[in-house]
Amino acid sequence: MANQIFSGRESELLQLDKAFIQLTDTRGTLMDNPGRVILIEGESGVGKSSLMRKFSSLHPQDNTFLQAFTECNSNDRVLAYKPLNAALFRLNELHSHLNRKKESLKSVLSFMQEVSPKWISLIPVFGSITAVTMETAMSLKQHIKDNKKPVINENEIFEAFNAELREKAAERPVILYFDDVQWMDMASAGLLLMLIRSMIADRYRILFVLSSTTGVTGTGMAAEQAVDISLARRIEQYAFDHHQAGVADWFEKISLAPFTVKEIDTFLLTRFPRHAFPGTFPAKLHEVTHGQARFICEIIEMQERRQIIRQTAGVYTLATEDLESLPASVGSAISARIGMLDRKQQRLLAYASVSGHNFEAQMVGRVLNLDELELLDYIDDLSRNQHLLSAGPTRRINDSVVDMYKFIDQFTHRHIYENMDAARRRALHRRIAEVISETYGDLMQTDHELFFHRNRHRWIGAGIMDGITGKVISPEISGNGSGLSQLYMDAASDELNMSGYNQARFAWDEAIVHADLAFEFIGFASLESEGYHELLFEILGGRYLSFDWKGLYTESGSIARQMLDVAGETGLAEMKGQALIRLGRAVMGAGDPQTAQNHFLEALEVTRNCTDVFIKARIYNRLGMVSDAMRRFGEAIDYYKKAAEIHRTPGYEADLASNMLNTGISYRKKGEMKEALASFDEAAALFESGGVQSMLASVWNQQGLLYLQQQDFVQAENCFQKALKVDEATGNGKGKASRLLNLGRLESDRGNERAAIEYYRSSLAFYNLTEDFPSQVNVFTSMAQSWLALNEPAKAEQEISRALGINHKIAQNPNIAHLLSTRGDVFLATGRRQEALEDYRKALETDLASGEQMAQIDDYYKLAQYFMITGDRQAMQENLDSGLRLALTLNSLRDIGRFTAFGEPSSGM
Repeated sequence: MANQIFSGRESELLQLDKAFIQLTDTRGTLMDNPGRVILIEGESGVGKSSLMRKFSSLHPQDNTFLQAFTECNSNDRVLAYKPLNAALFRLNELHSHLNRKKESLKSVLSFMQEVSPKWISLIPVFGSITAVTMETAMSLKQHIKDNKKPVINENEIFEAFNAELREKAAERPVILYFDDVQWMDMASAGLLLMLIRSMIADRYRILFVLSSTTGVTGTGMAAEQAVDISLARRIEQYAFDHHQAGVADWFEKISLAPFTVKEIDTFLLTRFPRHAFPGTFPAKLHEVTHGQARFICEIIEMQERRQIIRQTAGVYTLATEDLESLPASVGSAISARIGMLDRKQQRLLAYASVSGHNFEAQMVGRVLNLDELELLDYIDDLSRNQHLLSAGPTRRINDSVVDMYKFIDQFTHRHIYENMDAARRRALHRRIAEVISETYGDLMQTDHELFFHRNRHRWIGAGIMDGITGKVISPEISGNGSGLSQLYMDAASDELNMSGYNQARFAWDEAIVHADLAFEFIGFASLESEGYHELLFEILGGRYLSFDWKGLYTESGSIARQMLDVAGETGLAEMKGQALIRLGRAVMGAGDPQTAQNHFLEALEVTRNCTDVFIKARIYNRLGMVSDAMRRFGEAIDYYKKAAEIHRTPGYEADLASNMLNTGISYRKKGEMKEALASFDEAAALFESGGVQSMLASVWNQQGLLYLQQQDFVQAENCFQKALKVDEATGNGKGKASRLLNLGRLESDRGNERAAIEYYRSSLAFYNLTEDFPSQVNVFTSMAQSWLALNEPAKAEQEISRALGINHKIAQNPNIAHLLSTRGDVFLATGRRQEALEDYRKALETDLASGEQMAQIDDYYKLAQYFMITGDRQAMQENLDSGLRLALTLNSLRDIGRFTAFGEPSSGM
């Protein structure tokens, strides 16, 4: 059936083929063969997937390139990274085969271990792999002990994928197909964008072929927001920005429209070269199918089977009266088609409609009590003869074969499922849940993908979730009140478990989906259920953490207030204290440190009689952060020391180290460098003894900033380089970019502006990948300052324009004063004095309002320079005095030196 769709798609195939030739042309160099992204868009049924598969079939796998085909499924949108995990698995499987290496699974697991000891814990083991294989895989997993304190860095995920793809693309071109990206989970979508940006920046040979359905797909589906809006559109926007900047085009879009009546006529001539069909036949097909290629083929094939389309003497005919026998709709065509199957095949399809893309031969045999060979015969008939199922990749693992089949026709799937009797549907879900539990046993506790699928079947089977909409519902069946309430409690607890699992993998959007579902489930439970309030508090805490990590402080603040209400219901002081801490964090994140301090002080008062002293340590640490933000450094240091006193307990060395690091930062900002260094040294020793290498980089970075402030360039460089090595070893891309930025500033202070610019460009490469807009603005601003120092104001103005172009994407840029000040420098260098003065004054006003004292010193210095140039000596002296006074207060030797070199202070100093 799929091969029949391609009448009228020849030009699209040629477009894809051109990209393939460019990718695999061995006559060019790597730079001549950059990667590309091709997006195939259109409504459901127009042939996007078939176009991808047809193109893939025209270029079968050989030893000159690697390719992997992965489908995204709406049922799996809350399973983080699944499409990319599947693509990586298939690439490694194929790569191992071509290079005659180890068995595919062992090779993958070996790679995972080499990349990072924690990496394997990010990869869900597929439900289609046999139990013995999963036991092997699970034995290699390194579990994360505390989901609230992930010991991995989210950048490891990108670094691991990127390194593996780069290595393979250097050896052979790689083609990655992702079908139906509108259903890709948000974590995979973000990671895919990063991989595309990396491919463009490093110009290695990967062709991404993506298909995306426009609008709402399926019949009877809830109109939900698809990830396509944030993925396909963001890719297009990124490509447009590159095109505007003069970067070579790497993006193409193929838009597939439904067939017109004329195109259907052409299709019929291609499919039936000699036919005598009625002239109204193409129009009738268009009326029934709305031009959807998939269903045109489906109806044509059904008419052939029913002998309505017949061949006589080499000519295909269709009697005029037979037009009336055509199905009135796609739904009736599917019903008629299913009615032509025998009973066991219909049972098989019923199972497939419930199981969807997780349709697995091993499982269906147990559910339907069919002999495996008999079952495979039915599957083969449905796949080859009926064209209703398509065989997926056969995976050979430890000499055993697992046949995974996927139900490729989503419309057929939903038609069967939604028209099935509700009681029968629930019974089949219950049976599937039982078989999954029987098959995998204890692995349910460790394999979260199996756990997720088992629970979905379980809740739908119990009648507390609607299988069609995925919404939590009141059951249509009667049952014991307390037992039913406990069922909702169990479901809520399981969804909370899945939320924590995703949080540990930095898949925040998926974590929110699960936490929201947990919140829905517990909403149907009785308030009198044992542990109700405690579980509700945990669920709200899980939702809070995800929004907090995403920086959505309005939402996290609202959730914290809900937690406060729940704590009030219980009367538990510790619970109320926890809610107040979270509320304070949210308010602090929203930019209101004074209100945040009030919440933390109230939390301290509420918990004064609690036996758990460590909650008090958390509060003291938060109070220290608030005081530091308000520039009350002495007060911040006192709070950090109180937290440290509590944490001087065996087993809390990492917390103590964090307290000492924060103490050192406040000492540095206060200008007490000796005390700052002592605090940093203690923090480093504690992190090192505890094996927390990633935090060592933070300590050395802070020491580097201290030495830079003291103009000790050798020590500063040594600290930044040590931090950089740790970041590279731990895969901390964000930390690495920050160290490169600091090394650039160090070279700028040394007067090596061109070396500084190279460091800035290196840091920008990472910030571009992650769309870290505030950091991009900082880098462009720093580059502008270096170009000004090199007396190239035109290049400086270009960098400032780039910074301003990005700045509008930031809701509240904390570094806007730095940007304004630098733009003032550009204006001054190009003779626009009045504009320069306005920007300098705006920068000072902003820094005074925020309490950024080090930035204020720079503002006063620039204003003094400006008034010296314009001849206003009184204004110059006033700004010199203000800046020098602040530099002396902060003991900033660099600033004291440049103010002193500027001229003598006034007699009042």
